[in-house]
Amino acid sequence: MRPRAGAFHIPPGGPGPARLQRLENFERLIGRLSRIGRIVGLVLLAASVVLAVVDLIIQDSQRTELMKAINDLFGARHIIKQLAMAIKSESRHITDARVLLAERAIKEETLNGLVADGTITAERKTQLMAEYDARKKTELEARSPKGGIPLPSDQDVFNQLKERDNLHHSWQNNDPDFQKLLEWLKTEAETPHHDEPSK
Repeated sequence: MRPRAGAFHIPPGGPGPARLQRLENFERLIGRLSRIGRIVGLVLLAASVVLAVVDLIIQDSQRTELMKAINDLFGARHIIKQLAMAIKSESRHITDARVLLAERAIKEETLNGLVADGTITAERKTQLMAEYDARKKTELEARSPKGGIPLPSDQDVFNQLKERDNLHHSWQNNDPDFQKLLEWLKTEAETPHHDEPSK
C-alpha cells in the first residue's frame, strides 16, 4: 500500500530503533521549521505594519503639499480675476473718456457758433467751458478717487469666482474660504519673494 502524500509511512513489523530515531529527528526538524516559520511570519507582519505607517506618513505629507498648492492656485486665480475685473472697468472708463472728449468738442463747437452769432461773448464761452470741465473732472474723480485703476474688493472677486464655480459645477470641497483667502493674500501675495539664484 502506498502512503498518502505528506504522510510518514512506517512499514509493518514494528518500528526499529533507527526508525524511531529518524522519526524523532524529523519531528524536531518540523518543530524548528515551524518556529522559524512563525518568526518569519512575525517579521513579515512587522515589516508590513512599518510599511503601512510609512505610506500613511508619505500620503499625509503629499496631502499637505497638495492643499498648499490648491491654496496657492486659488489665491493666484483670485488676483488674476481681480486684475481682469479692474482692466474691464478701466476699458469702460476709456470708452467714457472718448465719449466725454466727443461731448466736449461738440459743446465747444456749439459755443463757438454762439460767439460767432454774437449771442454770448468769448469770455462767457471760456467761463462755460471751465464750468463744464470742472463738473466732468469731479464726476471722473468720484469714480476713481485715488486715480489709476480702481481694484474691485476681495469680497466681490471671491463672490464672482464662487458664482462661476457653482455655475460650472466645479469641485470646491478643498477651496479655501474667504477668511483663508485673505490670510493667503496677506502672507503670500503681499510678501516679496526673492528667487534663489540657480546653481
